Amino acid sequence: GNSILSLFATFGAYLSSIFIILSLILLLTGAEVFPMSKLILALIELIILPIVFSRFLLFKDFYKSIIPWKGTIINWGFFVVIFTVIGLNQKTFLEQPNILIKVSLIAFTTTFLGFILLNIILKKMGINQKDRTSMILLGTFKNSGFAAAIALTLFDETTSIPGAIISAIYALYMIWLGGKHQIE
Repeated sequence: GNSILSLFATFGAYLSSIFIILSLILLLTGAEVFPMSKLILALIELIILPIVFSRFLLFKDFYKSIIPWKGTIINWGFFVVIFTVIGLNQKTFLEQPNILIKVSLIAFTTTFLGFILLNIILKKMGINQKDRTSMILLGTFKNSGFAAAIALTLFDETTSIPGAIISAIYALYMIWLGGKHQIE
């Protein structure tokens, strides 16, 4: 895809999500105050430190030594977040399958149907393949691991369930995209 478009769109999405989350929490919970210190700490731990660390890895071409391990590092990070969420919510996963089914259906529909619809619409609009790839991935892929981590930080463990379920759906989505369903 278009890496410049993806970079700016992702940065804009993360930045705007801070204000959207804060507004929704205050609006939907009726809370008059919000523990900003928890949100700021989570943003530092989950966004700022990883960005700084990634820049450090680029220093003196250090990243070249970890390229063979990149997939393994990402997979283990993903595993730790999802394993934690599932472990903390074991009772809910075993005793309330209706929650799992509802969230799974929503995630599956918005991801796979979203891919098909966005691809059709963007093709009809005449968007080139590179930009369309970036836009489709931005429109269908959410950072559910990040969402689960924020939910665990700010709320109780049950609020992180959608992030874990959506992460599993996205694993299937990435396999599907890597197969026959390239964005053409």
